[in-house]
Amino acid sequence: MQTSMTRIRAGLDFQRVLRPVVSTPGPGPYYDEYFSGNVTVLLGTEATLNCRVKQASGITVSWLRVADVPKLLSVGAYLYTMDNRVQVEHKSQSSDWTLTLRNTTHSDTGVYDCQVGTTPPLDRYIHLTVVEPDTEILGGPEIFIDQRSTINLTCVIEHSPQPPDFIFWEHNSKVINYDSDRGGISVVTTKGRTTVSQLLIRHARPPDSGRYTCRPASSRPAAVSVHVLKGGCPP
Repeated sequence: MQTSMTRIRAGLDFQRVLRPVVSTPGPGPYYDEYFSGNVTVLLGTEATLNCRVKQASGITVSWLRVADVPKLLSVGAYLYTMDNRVQVEHKSQSSDWTLTLRNTTHSDTGVYDCQVGTTPPLDRYIHLTVVEPDTEILGGPEIFIDQRSTINLTCVIEHSPQPPDFIFWEHNSKVINYDSDRGGISVVTTKGRTTVSQLLIRHARPPDSGRYTCRPASSRPAAVSVHVLKGGCPP
């Protein structure tokens, strides 16, 4: 009997070890971290930093730019910056305090502090990253193609927080019509963290020579010069 009771106690102790520990917030303010996360935006677009503070009724929430000398941006609904791109919003009965920066620049990248005015103060650090996607056509800037072979141009777009909505291919500054009478032109695009667009032009001929540009939405274009060779060797 004693052995059985020992096994039961051991089993209960084992269950206590496996049971997850759920922490419950205390009576004071606390952050909802799921709705107060880091933000990545494209250069020149609008950045919205959200800070959700629970149980903070009647307590002031401020935004600061973290630096060697912290820069105060707002206290409550009042702005303390001369930067007219900055806006702060808090709706009555809402737990969200939102900091918005318009027309973002690379210098906006950094850490922002959503600070709750308790004693001592509570801090929630939110990192803003402003990125500019890279666009590259592989094999450039000069590409030589044998006549009657296939022109295969691969455009790679990296470091974008989201895939581009569209990608235009141009030949000598004119958008390529994939349904033109020339025929044999197609595009295959795979979107993701790295977006790849392939332009295929079959049965290349001298008029297909020229400057080809890959122009994604919200990103700098990339271009290469294509030379269709009759003899198979570059000049």
